[in-house]
Amino acid sequence: MLYQVATSGLAPTDIAAPIRDTLYKYKKSTRVLMEEVTGVDAQQQLVFIQDEPPLHYDYLILATGATSNYFGHPEWESISPGMKTLADSLQVQQTILGALMPPFT
Repeated sequence: MLYQVATSGLAPTDIAAPIRDTLYKYKKSTRVLMEEVTGVDAQQQLVFIQDEPPLHYDYLILATGATSNYFGHPEWESISPGMKTLADSLQVQQTILGALMPPFT
């Protein structure tokens, strides 16, 4: 749905909500970490984090992230914006709107 924000079809708030709103009712039993995971033992329900002791979990959600693929052409990165985040789609939106709007004189 990021492309819909980039083309002004949807507002950013239509496709994204803060994770705290989603997890509010579970706040006593939920931990959100932004760490580099080095391994997971599903049998023992352990997640291994770089430079930390293993953490036990009942339920585990991993967000692995993403990067843009320029198909072996790294030079395209400077001229072709990615669209993996909400910030990326807003940047594309501003570029599109800037190209369509006449300059103010």
